[in-house]
Amino acid sequence: MSYIKIEPDSDHAKHIVQVDYALKELRKILKRDGIFEELKNREGFMSPSKKRRFKKSEAFKRKKREERKQNWFVKNRSSNEF
Repeated sequence: MSYIKIEPDSDHAKHIVQVDYALKELRKILKRDGIFEELKNREGFMSPSKKRRFKKSEAFKRKKREERKQNWFVKNRSSNEF
């Protein structure tokens, strides 16, 4: 379970800043843990055929992203050798 601890402080303005910071951190943690993705998936019913199409398109996007990373690495590695 993810949590963020806010330190008690007497200054009200500083406390508001801490709460804003804590919310940003919590949002970041939830995104990293995949909670937002899970909520999005559970939002409504998706037919099996739509699920298949969605998974296929996501796999295609992942593959393209990995190819771009690999090409960037190869291009920069070869240019730095000389």
